[in-house]
Amino acid sequence: MEDNLEMKDMCKKPHELTDECIIAMKVFGKCRQQDCLKPDFIVPEPGVDSIPISGSYSGEKLEITAFIGPELTLAADPSILPTEEMPLPDPISPNSPIIFPRNLVEHAEIIEGSFNIAEIKTLNEQEQNLFAADGYWRVKIRYKFVYKLKLVDFAGNRLNIELTDSECGNTTIKKHILAYSFYEKQIVLFGGSANKDIVTSCNLFDNNELSPSPNAPYVFAQAKAMPLSVSIGDYIDPCDSLDSCPEKILGVTIGLFTIIKLFRLVNMTVLTTGRCDIPVCDPIVPGDPCSFFNEIPFPFDDFDPVIKE
Repeated sequence: MEDNLEMKDMCKKPHELTDECIIAMKVFGKCRQQDCLKPDFIVPEPGVDSIPISGSYSGEKLEITAFIGPELTLAADPSILPTEEMPLPDPISPNSPIIFPRNLVEHAEIIEGSFNIAEIKTLNEQEQNLFAADGYWRVKIRYKFVYKLKLVDFAGNRLNIELTDSECGNTTIKKHILAYSFYEKQIVLFGGSANKDIVTSCNLFDNNELSPSPNAPYVFAQAKAMPLSVSIGDYIDPCDSLDSCPEKILGVTIGLFTIIKLFRLVNMTVLTTGRCDIPVCDPIVPGDPCSFFNEIPFPFDDFDPVIKE
């Protein structure tokens, strides 16, 4: 009976080391990766590691129906048809690739402060996991990056965009496009094995939340990302690969740091001597965006809170 009382440890001498039983999130497998994500319409540089991703998608809720130059914005009489309005033959629908005719956009820029990771989602693949019997688990993670794009024409002028509500016909003019990119990473990590007949419930994360499956580990993912460049390339229509005058497509090269861990809730005793050591940073030599990013030291400090000595 006495062993169940919490008060029995209150009178221990200062600095006396003892073993305490705790419920901890024990990490079984972990890994880090430094990925340079480059739009798949760009030819990879020889010897430079990069991962192809799709181009940018429209994050707008309405269709983008036209690009608009500065003369329309400054027109005093809205009844005057401006010479700088450039209707798109194929409107850019929400959640569709940002594709437009040639000779409209010279380059694009990400508005400062608008880039961020909107979502990190773990996709459940337990039903077809072929490695679980050996304690290894296949993990798929989907990242979504959002940002605002400013378009510039060949004269160096900002291009506004026209959004049209197809149901009522109303139009709205904006100075930027809300856009996003996504990337799916799949890895195999050691996550340990557990009795499949044991069901775990813990309300630490959510009320009465069950573990992913009776014997699967939890997935913990952290990420830090940065835009490296914005590119415009030729869009090759898979239904018309012989088109001699292809449209243009827009995409963003993204540098992504990731830490992924598989953990389980276990009973254990712990002694600690402090946080993990952080290696000294190496110098960076600028060059190709992916070559530059691949040389950046992994930012461990950004993933863990600072511990005061």
